[in-house]
Amino acid sequence: MKNREINMLQDEKRIKKPEWRNLHPWYITVIMIVLAIFYYLPSIITLIGWKVPDWVIFNMPYDLHRALFFIPMLYAAYKFRIKGIVIITVFLILIFLPQVLFISPYPELLIRSIGFVVGFCLSSLFFAMALNTITERKRAEEALQRALEQLEYKVAQRTKELNKANLKLQELDRLKSMFIASMSHDQRQGESLKSRL
Repeated sequence: MKNREINMLQDEKRIKKPEWRNLHPWYITVIMIVLAIFYYLPSIITLIGWKVPDWVIFNMPYDLHRALFFIPMLYAAYKFRIKGIVIITVFLILIFLPQVLFISPYPELLIRSIGFVVGFCLSSLFFAMALNTITERKRAEEALQRALEQLEYKVAQRTKELNKANLKLQELDRLKSMFIASMSHDQRQGESLKSRL
């Protein structure tokens, strides 16, 4: 029981790291920057007038480039839930809009980009909601386990108290029985003396 109490106290005293020490936003930022570079590099090279290299990464359709942005979106949903999804959605719009509005000659790219952003956002929201449900269930199970351990501890304490009280009552009962037996004996002896006289 004492180990459980110590563990419960240690759980309560754990200090969370300050948010600025968290490296996950930096991971997401680096991933977004790298993906934005791959997204814009072929267009920039073409605008400059150079020939785009025949590398696979540069010759992928823009839809595949956009699909890669789903990686930081899911990562943000996993680490920061809804807040992360909203922030990444804003950044995706800021990344996709210049390509759609100023660089690409294709008007349907706007609809496709919006479709990608909405699809990413909705699927990430469902993912975050599922994670929240799992997290809440785990917290509820942990709280239930802690409550059960506290209840077991209280039951053990009360059992000890009741055992002590029961022993005390048994001792009092024994003393009472001895007192009554003694009084009964004395009374009988007194009556027998009166009858002899």
